[in-house]
Amino acid sequence: MLNGVRRHWPAAASVLAVLLASVRAHGEPVSSSTLAPYAVEVRDAQLSTHVDPTQRSTRIPRAVLERARARAVDLPDVLDLVAGARVLDLGGPVREKRLTLRGAGSTAAAVVIDGVPISTPFATGIDLGLVPIEGLEELSLVHGGAGAAYGSGALGGALLVRTRPTRERPSSLSLAMGSLETVLLRGAVSAGGLFSAAAYEQSSGAFEYTSRLPGLPDQARWRANNDARRGQLSTHYQRELGPGRLEIAAGGAIRDSGVPGFETQADLDARELRAQGRLRLAFLRDAGRATPGLQFGAHIQGLGIGYEEGAALDPSRTLFWASGVDVSASAPLESAHRWSARIELGLEHSSSTEHDETSRPRGAAVIADEVQLGAVTVFGALRGELYAGQPFALMPRLGLLWSPVWVLELGFSVGRSFRVPSIDELYHPSQVGLSGNPDLVAETAWESELFARLDHRDFQLELAAFARRTSDLVLYLNRNAFEIRPENLGTANLLGLESSARLMQQLGRLRVELGVSGTLLAGALEETGETWPTLAPLGLATEALLSAYGVELGSQLRYASETSANLSGTLATEPYLRWDASLVVHPVDEASLALSVHNLLDRRDLETVNKLPLPGRTLLFAIRVQEEIL
Repeated sequence: MLNGVRRHWPAAASVLAVLLASVRAHGEPVSSSTLAPYAVEVRDAQLSTHVDPTQRSTRIPRAVLERARARAVDLPDVLDLVAGARVLDLGGPVREKRLTLRGAGSTAAAVVIDGVPISTPFATGIDLGLVPIEGLEELSLVHGGAGAAYGSGALGGALLVRTRPTRERPSSLSLAMGSLETVLLRGAVSAGGLFSAAAYEQSSGAFEYTSRLPGLPDQARWRANNDARRGQLSTHYQRELGPGRLEIAAGGAIRDSGVPGFETQADLDARELRAQGRLRLAFLRDAGRATPGLQFGAHIQGLGIGYEEGAALDPSRTLFWASGVDVSASAPLESAHRWSARIELGLEHSSSTEHDETSRPRGAAVIADEVQLGAVTVFGALRGELYAGQPFALMPRLGLLWSPVWVLELGFSVGRSFRVPSIDELYHPSQVGLSGNPDLVAETAWESELFARLDHRDFQLELAAFARRTSDLVLYLNRNAFEIRPENLGTANLLGLESSARLMQQLGRLRVELGVSGTLLAGALEETGETWPTLAPLGLATEALLSAYGVELGSQLRYASETSANLSGTLATEPYLRWDASLVVHPVDEASLALSVHNLLDRRDLETVNKLPLPGRTLLFAIRVQEEIL
């Protein structure tokens, strides 16, 4: 891969020359709106329209997403800078990427796109690489258990994704090329009441790395059968209709890729074809100060996965779909008091060579109440949810938010969340090496949080402490040399601290933004007193941005302390340290040229908690234009 990087340096020098030549000698500095930072959820003077205004969340606005699109990076790279969040990269460009929140597994981070809860029959979590960044309007990352609001799967938190409506959104086109024969082509178009975004991305995925297996000398290896091709499409239609509005949101992605396997079980032949799609239709009437709000929605989402025969994999296929309908209402009882209620019905169905044919219905009901008492907001909610074959789950939540002065918020919350075992966890057939466990019951957790947030125009600071007590924790165990299966291990306790700070300064023509976030976690199983092996005690992320005269320099550094790659704790994973940098030039407001360098330190031993190697230093060149030029 080093030779490939060297081949790119002449091109990099040429691009840099073009970039520097295109810098405007005289011009206005990039506006603060262009470089808007990650932000806490902004509260209106009136009652909040969020599901839970006392739940701590980080809003990632459109301006931050625009900056990421200019650099041609993916959604996971944006999320990985948020305190408490960690994205597991499973092999480099165009490969799988999964989100974990507050030390919980990737299945305990709910993902909701335009009101559609994204589901999967497997215990691997949602692949964020299949969520196209080009069509996104904004993100909200909910910290901590959000079971009362979002049901099963939100035990560690939730990612709320809203795609871009048509209002005042220009069309755009971007092209990026770089190391590992990576090509990214993305575009968006707005016409009438319809906004659509599409992308095609590919990478050879072939790179050199250093293998550091325990008991063996370091060895130079080549990552083969790691190529991937991916297509993405999302569309959002919105129209005023009578007293409300009609919204239709749809999207999908398909990826064809090799399955390289683990270092100890390399596979040069296996292939995977994965496709996902979603559709939601909703009629909404927003609540005003004196009028009720109503919402009727229906959605369906599906997932198809097929493996071709390889050296280490037998042919297999899985088709999965989930559907649901929901009805919700909210109404102000007086100017500072609002109640809401919601009913949800859904069905999951999976047909698989891995776990046969299975269906399970679910139903949920939620009631919530929100009151403002001067500078204090009080929120309470109660959710009841039932999945077929699982005990009925009751999830209460209580939250308090106090704003003694306009720049300061103090919050406290306590609530219960749960996660229903996936279909494959329950019904995977017994075979050499792996089996399901039909006796699994849902994980449940009580979590409490105390936080303080200072939000000034040029400075943001947030501190949070939380405690989570999980019952019936599910982990995969090696009970003997021939079988791995998921089991309920009893009670686990977790304590955590999260902090983030961001400074923004305008120094004449120069704008400076500095951000840092950190997470400390300490957890143990009550039965053994041991920490579960995949829990990383420390995570850090820093970001620096400098901009002037249409030029933006950026740097991101991410660190995670050592952990283990298997539940027995026998495979150690080195600390994760990755440094990225970027240069973006706006020769005119409607266009940008960018050079991004990933893994600037060229660490060849960089790997995930799953002991999967990651590429060394890689380069990406991108050009992006918007409507006025098109």
